[in-house]
Amino acid sequence: MRQGYNQGHVHALWSGSIPRTLDLDEALVKLNQVDPVKCRIVELRFFLGFTATETAELLSKSKASIDRELKFVRGWLYDQLHDPSS
Repeated sequence: MRQGYNQGHVHALWSGSIPRTLDLDEALVKLNQVDPVKCRIVELRFFLGFTATETAELLSKSKASIDRELKFVRGWLYDQLHDPSS
């Protein structure tokens, strides 16, 4: 059974303070509008607890692609959550 939401995983997205939950939700809504696949990767990895390999299998992508997408998403989310003008 999946563990679901894991604060440790979500905290790994940011170094420093954890943003407010509503800010994270707004950023994920925006990410879904820009790139639904990247948003789904975040949901699977950080909120549903799937491994990178499991996520890759579910989305018919390679693990390397998932790792690259997550690297991009981490930076994008950091920018969204720490730049008040975003």
